[in-house]
Amino acid sequence: MDLITHSLLGATIGQAGFRKKLGRPALLWGSLGALVPDLDVIIGYVTDPIANLKYHRGITHSLWFGPLVGMILGYIIWRYYTKKRRLYKHPQGERVCLFSWMLLMGLVLLTHPILDLFTGYGTQLLAPFSNYRYAINAVSVVDWRYTLPLFIAVIVGIFKVNGRPLFLAQPLAILALLFSTSFLFYGWHLNNKAITLAHDDLKTRNQVFSDLQSYPLLFQPYRRHVVARNGKDICVAEVNTQTPRPLKWQCTQETNIPQIKYLRESSIGKTFEWFAQNQTFAEIIKTSTEIKVRLYDLRYPLLDSPLQGMWGIEAVWSQTGIMQKPPYFFQQRPKFSMENFLKLWKVEP
Repeated sequence: MDLITHSLLGATIGQAGFRKKLGRPALLWGSLGALVPDLDVIIGYVTDPIANLKYHRGITHSLWFGPLVGMILGYIIWRYYTKKRRLYKHPQGERVCLFSWMLLMGLVLLTHPILDLFTGYGTQLLAPFSNYRYAINAVSVVDWRYTLPLFIAVIVGIFKVNGRPLFLAQPLAILALLFSTSFLFYGWHLNNKAITLAHDDLKTRNQVFSDLQSYPLLFQPYRRHVVARNGKDICVAEVNTQTPRPLKWQCTQETNIPQIKYLRESSIGKTFEWFAQNQTFAEIIKTSTEIKVRLYDLRYPLLDSPLQGMWGIEAVWSQTGIMQKPPYFFQQRPKFSMENFLKLWKVEP
């Protein structure tokens, strides 16, 4: 999920369970603590994008990281208020608050990777013991329907009346957490429904595919991007789980040439295949002077070109087979148009 949503979730947890004992600082530290796991993106800025793909959502997103580091951060925060208490008598520095600080920070650090688990990006929950990327594909990495209740709960929790928090602040925060959690499982249900609808549609066409996966589209919980694979054959379609109808499949067959094999078996190619959970498609772009091979991540398609991804890796060869550019990572943004803009918000395809 995006940083704003993680921050709001941490603040809402602080409001729902710790405001009474720790006061408003529970919202602040809950908000900041929830961002700690994403500090691993710094690796990508100081090294290269492929390192970011490899290490982001790694150790800092492991299930053991939150409880362990949370206790340490909770102790540091408690010591901070203990020192200030000598001058300002901060109640947050009392000994009875130590466990609350540890529990708060442990929870916000643990819920961060759990929330990321429900997106399609992939999260290494068992790192460094295993680099397997777990993903439920329930919601998009950005979805205002999940974020808005948390935002409202935090805003209400910030205000005070006569020096006291609003009486609805804690119940509203609890309600926001219940709603947002339910939304994640609802998205999981929608993804399974999209797979079922796609399977039934393919069955009516007498088409059989060995692998069928569904991924949420940006801002769209009801519409899903479905990828069907059978060896070199690949078909993609958009499924509307709210108003099911016959699907419009776009199908292609991946060409078997040495350059594609080289790109996939290169060091960067193996990392990218692992990152994309083998959900890739190779495109060949030929000109009079060169052969460009692009490997797309099909989990994040372009709105107007669903067989292309928003990022991938590519390499360039001459027509005689000599490599001109070694494999490198690239990103591309969808072309802006009113049609694409409406696709992000409307329910009907």
